[in-house]
Amino acid sequence: MPRPKRRKPATHPSKPHTALRPAYLALLLALAGIPALFNIHSGASFEPDKAAVLILLAAVAGADLLLGAASRGPRPRIMRQPAQALLAGLAAWAMLITLTSIDPVTSLWGNYYRAYGLLTLLAGLIFLLTARQMTQAGLHWLLIDAILLGAVIPLTYGLLQLLSLDPVRGMGVSFPLGQRASSTLGNPLYLGDYLLLTLFLALPRRLLHPPAAKLPRRILEIFILLLLLLLGLTFSRSAYLGLLIAASVALILWRMKRRAGPARLASSSLVLLAGAAALLLGSALLVWLWPRLQHGGTLQQRWLIWQAALNLMRSRPRAWLLGLGFDTLPLALAPHLSPTLAHFEPDFIFRIPDRAHAWPLDALVAGGVPWLLGWLVLGLLALTRLLRSKHALAPWLAALLLGRATLLLVSFPTHAPDLLGWAILGMALGLSAQKTISPAPAVTLDALVVMAAWMAAFGFIAAWPGGLFLWLMALPLLIALRHALAPESTLALTSPLFYAALPAILLNQHGGMGSWLAWILLMVWIVAMAWQQWPQHRAGWQMALIAVMLVLITGPRLGDIAYKTALLSSHTDEREQALAAALRLAPYDHIMAAGVAWSNTQRAATQPHARESRTAAISQLYERAMQAQPLAPEPAAAYARWLSDQQASHADAAFEHALSLSPHDIQLLNDRAIFWAATGRSAAAIDELERLLMLAPRYGPTYRHLAQLYREIGDPAAADAVEQQGRAQTPWWTFWNAKNAPE
Repeated sequence: MPRPKRRKPATHPSKPHTALRPAYLALLLALAGIPALFNIHSGASFEPDKAAVLILLAAVAGADLLLGAASRGPRPRIMRQPAQALLAGLAAWAMLITLTSIDPVTSLWGNYYRAYGLLTLLAGLIFLLTARQMTQAGLHWLLIDAILLGAVIPLTYGLLQLLSLDPVRGMGVSFPLGQRASSTLGNPLYLGDYLLLTLFLALPRRLLHPPAAKLPRRILEIFILLLLLLLGLTFSRSAYLGLLIAASVALILWRMKRRAGPARLASSSLVLLAGAAALLLGSALLVWLWPRLQHGGTLQQRWLIWQAALNLMRSRPRAWLLGLGFDTLPLALAPHLSPTLAHFEPDFIFRIPDRAHAWPLDALVAGGVPWLLGWLVLGLLALTRLLRSKHALAPWLAALLLGRATLLLVSFPTHAPDLLGWAILGMALGLSAQKTISPAPAVTLDALVVMAAWMAAFGFIAAWPGGLFLWLMALPLLIALRHALAPESTLALTSPLFYAALPAILLNQHGGMGSWLAWILLMVWIVAMAWQQWPQHRAGWQMALIAVMLVLITGPRLGDIAYKTALLSSHTDEREQALAAALRLAPYDHIMAAGVAWSNTQRAATQPHARESRTAAISQLYERAMQAQPLAPEPAAAYARWLSDQQASHADAAFEHALSLSPHDIQLLNDRAIFWAATGRSAAAIDELERLLMLAPRYGPTYRHLAQLYREIGDPAAADAVEQQGRAQTPWWTFWNAKNAPE
């Protein structure tokens, strides 16, 4: 009898996977949720909260990857896995950098405004490895779908900002309405970086893996056009440059892939011609930009910062090997900054940059030459694999790598776009032409929709009821895009876990201690979402690891929420409790300690009956801030100014200490001269201000202070001459003079 034919297993997309590994789900949730997250009840509303969620989800992914590595059989030798060897080397070097840092605590956690320390970088390496494994398993389109769903909230919010519809403004967003979009990323530069990466993943999703039906294709096309529109309206020149390079590379590689033989030679010639044209264009741009480089603007600011960073490296030979540590640049940069930087600020504040505004220089300062070379080698390895790959997605990923590398030459990474950058690099390292597409579980896409929606609601709810309008405006596009990405399945929001975030969102409507509970509940819900498919018999030490990470990263975030509660509270008892909690939960943070001192100073002015006790408390707080971070110039400068206002005898010593940390702080030097004049040392003050005019001739306040002193000593002619010189030298003289004119 003939043997019956064996039926082949079904591979139709209608029968997809029913579950994903927790590591994969954690990365997908991060890609969909982190770009939408901001918390205006935090003192730093954008970056640190994103970092906390990133680290927590990476802990879930890392525990799963460790479990998978332990359960596998014999593994290939490490030299046969160059990408994994390089990632392991970067992780080990990052730990060494932190141990040898000029401030290991800051290097571990990151600074107050960025939270870009060792934990964040290790989280990035974990997600890079996770993306690589997902791509090797054929799940690269699922990664791209998660990125696109995560972009809906920033896209919608950014467009509404440009229409002057932003009730959240004033609670964390600093750019004028109707001019530039900052969205949930907090800054147009960061938004431009994020949109560039999203746009060049949406294009291949439509061209290479389009939906079969017409309506879903049209939805994707509208989404792409909106991304391009908002990218243009960020007015980010670095994003424009990255877009130009990415588009050129994508076009050239696409043409080369389609042609062979003599035609390929013609395409190569086209590449050379395009390179020559780029050089000519670059030369023309330099000619056009040179006056701005000489006479002020962002280019000159960055040039001065780059010079300062290089001078810092020259002054510390050890830093070429191990760097200074992550996020520690502002602790060492001040002595090398030019006082010229102060005249770029409209309020004439000498700000110490926390970034070099060029990723290669930032990486060099943070981790030395080995750290920079490690990332460059990893990028070149990924690019080489893409150029050799026959996969249709390879040219797009190569274009993205080169486009973003160009952008980072004059910018720096932040959490949401860098998360996409890690995923893209992981896809580049794992892409294989032999792998077939694995269909995405519909329930996974539903979870990503819920994640993006609830993370946005957590921030918007605090701007009720206007925030509700913003949220409702974003939902139709989110649901429509979900339909376009998986039109064969309907949106089914039936899981009870999907709605478990509602208590956290509702509690976050108002500030105060209720926002503490809201943050804790949100973090627990995020872990539950990532852990929902974890086999129960494997949840032992993994649960302990994630619980430890949850406690570690939640404390500083609660301290930041308490800090903002204290600054905004009008009730004395609530304010005092919140201030104490802020310092207790984040005792190493000098920003909080100095901010608490400032808040007490404001209250002391309205409570003369308690002036003596309040003064002693303020002095202790400033000293605590300086002990928390002895290398930070800001609290030392604030303490010196406060002592000068009190006419304290030891203000001179405080000024000397602050200037030893930041000797070119032109604002602080002005303040010291004013203090000298107020204590009867007018001649010394005049000499100092004359010296400052030679040091920074475009710093407007010096002219005003010097003119006032000349009038006080009875020399109006000299005062008039100084004022005339000031009007000629500084373009901000009229603005500053009107702003600070006596009533």
